[in-house]
Amino acid sequence: MVDFWANLRSETAAEAWKTIRVFRQASEARGSTTSLQPRGVAETLSDMDACGIDVSIVSGMAGVEALFPQQNYSIEDVLGFCGEHPTRLLAALTIEGLGSVSHICRAIEEHASNPAFALVRVVPIFVQEPLNGARLYPVYERCEALGIPVSINVGIPGPRLRVAHQDPLLLDDVLIDFPELTVVASHMGHPWEALLIRMMRKYRRLYLSNSAWLAKYLAPEVVAFMDSSVGRNRLIFASDAPLIAPSRALDEAKRLPISEPALTGFLGTNALEALGARAEPIVAARAA
Repeated sequence: MVDFWANLRSETAAEAWKTIRVFRQASEARGSTTSLQPRGVAETLSDMDACGIDVSIVSGMAGVEALFPQQNYSIEDVLGFCGEHPTRLLAALTIEGLGSVSHICRAIEEHASNPAFALVRVVPIFVQEPLNGARLYPVYERCEALGIPVSINVGIPGPRLRVAHQDPLLLDDVLIDFPELTVVASHMGHPWEALLIRMMRKYRRLYLSNSAWLAKYLAPEVVAFMDSSVGRNRLIFASDAPLIAPSRALDEAKRLPISEPALTGFLGTNALEALGARAEPIVAARAA
């Protein structure tokens, strides 16, 4: 089983989630108190062991001039943690600020050869750029060239920030302009689930993750899609811990009225498929 989105939370970052308005709003929108607490590697591994999650993709920050600085662990820090637990953790570079796009692109290029480096995360509301914005295109170009998947948040966000930046219809531009880029639409995309289903039928490299969204709240058309010939391979489980406890997210996922093959795909194999070659080192390490 794979948790496609998990977060470590330094003491400083936990304080930022308590004091910075947009982070407080993100927690309040989900009714979460756990997101305000520090979360280290030991707590992450303990959560995984308690509910049988084999691998978690944990986020590390990169970028300058963040509008809403989380002051969390850097991508270098997180890659170090992954190196200490090579069969359990993979790293995602989360773009914290777009003050220098070249800085982000250099970081992607620098870490692309690290076997723990799995993907890049784009949270449009936090970088205040539409997901098809010009400043993000060099990032997409680098990721496509290096075979690195990109996770892009879509849908109405919890914080009171511009919804238009995360309109999933904007994915159309990204998927057309970067046809070999694998994109995981994250945070479920509500209330545009029907649109995302249609887009997944159109684009073979588009996936959808329920990160920060309990499975019991999935729209009925999404649940039906998960058991279709196309949809069985396109939904990806994620908790966005500590916003949602992994055990709670997993319990709700297992209650979905879907077939065993669809559930198996949702809880792990679809994530490995989306990661492609980026998943090969950890799969090999776990098999050894």
